[in-house]
Amino acid sequence: VHGLAAERPTIVWIDDLHFAPADGRALFTSLALAVPEHRILLAGTMRPGVPAEWTAAITRLDHAEHRSLSRLGLEDFTALLQDAFRSERLAHELGSKIAEKSDGNPFFAFEIIRSLREGRFIERQEDGTWATTQAIDDLQMPSSVLDLVSARVAELTEDERELLDVAACCGFEFDGTLVAAVLGERRIPILRRLGRIEKKHRLVQAAGRRHLFDHHQVQEALYGGLSEVLREEYHVAIADALVARAGEGAAPDAIEGATCVAICEHYLEGGQGERAVAHLDTALRHLEMGFDNERAIRLADRALEVPDLLEGADRCRVLLRKNERLELLGRR
Repeated sequence: VHGLAAERPTIVWIDDLHFAPADGRALFTSLALAVPEHRILLAGTMRPGVPAEWTAAITRLDHAEHRSLSRLGLEDFTALLQDAFRSERLAHELGSKIAEKSDGNPFFAFEIIRSLREGRFIERQEDGTWATTQAIDDLQMPSSVLDLVSARVAELTEDERELLDVAACCGFEFDGTLVAAVLGERRIPILRRLGRIEKKHRLVQAAGRRHLFDHHQVQEALYGGLSEVLREEYHVAIADALVARAGEGAAPDAIEGATCVAICEHYLEGGQGERAVAHLDTALRHLEMGFDNERAIRLADRALEVPDLLEGADRCRVLLRKNERLELLGRR
């Protein structure tokens, strides 16, 4: 490296330092101490889990700097895609879809682009730009990304996996205290465990009083890994916990609208349609008043799909309410 640096500025990039053993980190430290007198840029990347005292020792050096890399925003994504597609039009056409699917992760974005090329959804034109060959309504996450997410999930302990399985049934955003209620455990140990998972695995992150999964694919991988029976039991337990929190015996009209929506959705997903129907009217009214038309349509469809759950006038009323939402969306 010294020889290369004598001829021209040289970059030494060492990836995945969180996998390095102690002697590997010691070698990186030796390099860091040696670079000031040479035209060398030494860069190391790591996920959380590297000993804090080692990181602190490196950053105490005058010529060292520690940066945390955040997810890319839509503007950065568009610029990235313009460079990849060499087409401003295509970058704007697919930018929001790829940004949403990848959750701002540039590696995921490039894997999606690669799958679009391999699937011939986009092709290079004679002028070097890329263009779509067909309408792209939905982007599928490549298997390379799913394998990466599955590998991260596999690092969890049994207790951590159980906690996140329940959280995955709650949704991409979840309430840690609700997870504690479902598991029948005290709140503080569960919240502390979520904190440890955040620091060690980066699979979840705190967002005010709630938690978010690090990526939609993490939640989907955990949810998809559950058996159908266990998934249904978790959904029913979540709905029961929400009902208990609202007050046993409380009339649906007395329960907050957003809570009624969650109760109804979880009972339906848990195969408890009759218990969901009691909250359906309040849930639909809440979604209608908030003009959350898509979710209202999905909830109505979910209830209408259950055999013999809604009949006669009750079924007609739900169909008519769904029709009103479709009218507002211009879907006649």
